[in-house]
Amino acid sequence: MNNMLFALYMFLIALAINITWILSIKIRDSINLYRNRDVSKKKDYVKIK
Repeated sequence: MNNMLFALYMFLIALAINITWILSIKIRDSINLYRNRDVSKKKDYVKIK
């Protein structure tokens, strides 16, 4: 019984790590996209000046 609980805990921990990993990657990508968009806006602003 203890082995089953241990396996379940390990599975849940691995699942949580996977989910946080995927979320962090997606958040980083969206932040990079946002920054790139801001940079392009700044370039356009400089061109207009």
